Amino acid sequence: QPRTATTRSSGCHPAAARFLSTPLAGEANLVSRYVCDTFTLNILMKTGVGLVHASCLYREGQALLLTAPHNTGKSTTALRLVMAGHGLVSDGMTYVRVHDQGIELLGYPVGEAKLRLDMLDQFPQLQGHGHAAVVREDTKMVFNLRQVMPERVVSESIRPERIVICHLERAGGRATEV
Repeated sequence: QPRTATTRSSGCHPAAARFLSTPLAGEANLVSRYVCDTFTLNILMKTGVGLVHASCLYREGQALLLTAPHNTGKSTTALRLVMAGHGLVSDGMTYVRVHDQGIELLGYPVGEAKLRLDMLDQFPQLQGHGHAAVVREDTKMVFNLRQVMPERVVSESIRPERIVICHLERAGGRATEV
């Protein structure tokens, strides 16, 4: 059961309250993902930044946004494109901001890529570099590409000349189709 506690410490508003169960409070990654990230996104949206559930790649002035439902193959397809020379802006979540100068895309989290365990054999160059994590009830291997292949990570925001959006679908087997 969630508990409600009112905080009265220095610097906190007397009416401030927290709503976390004890088990949830012990899961820092869940608190970060579902509480802190949501709070941050709401602040960013007030400044004109939106979020797209898409992996983003960049090469020669062109951004490629890969959209798909969860567990369809965005990360696997993105990593294949990274191995073919594209730069990884983001794996799964891309921030978008519209300026007078055009559209700006920002990655989050920068350089992180997640793969389902059944896809690991397709990327032998990543073996031994990741750590297991639970993502939406699935165990995935999380890689920090800034350490493994920093030349393939786009760590700054981009303003592409062209944006191509590809929607991916899983077609009954292991392969992803565009």
